[in-house]
Amino acid sequence: MRKLSAFGALALVVAIGGADSAAVANQEPIYQISEHDAEMNAAKREAIAGLPGFYARFADPAADESEFMIKFDILPGDGAEFVWATNLDRSTSPMTGVLLNQPELTEHRIGQRVPIAEVDIIDWSYRKGRVMQGGFTNRVLLRHMSPEDAAAMRQYFGW
Repeated sequence: MRKLSAFGALALVVAIGGADSAAVANQEPIYQISEHDAEMNAAKREAIAGLPGFYARFADPAADESEFMIKFDILPGDGAEFVWATNLDRSTSPMTGVLLNQPELTEHRIGQRVPIAEVDIIDWSYRKGRVMQGGFTNRVLLRHMSPEDAAAMRQYFGW
């Protein structure tokens, strides 16, 4: 099983109405999805294929584009735990980002800047106006949430 976080603590803070981010991170739902799940694997492939376009938008965002994020495996190897990072810095190799999720299986902490290897990226997202672009794995995860949680996230993402 692979651990997937549906969305970053940033999204939850906004959705909950400005709650303390540390408290929110501890309440963030984690979804267990089989590494053989066809729908999730298709979403990952679609996201990875779209990375060049994401990087182009990130390098030269329009006035209404913000909240650029990458979802990646913070525990590559036999196990896996997927988290979101923002405040991306592509001037280093590997790129770095600031964690939006509290990993369960590592000592990393929400808000910490961490390296992100290109090979570990499974998704990306950014906001264009009021609508979140990308987030392919999140779209799959919405189907695993309660109807109320899914509706709140769709509203937040503008979907």
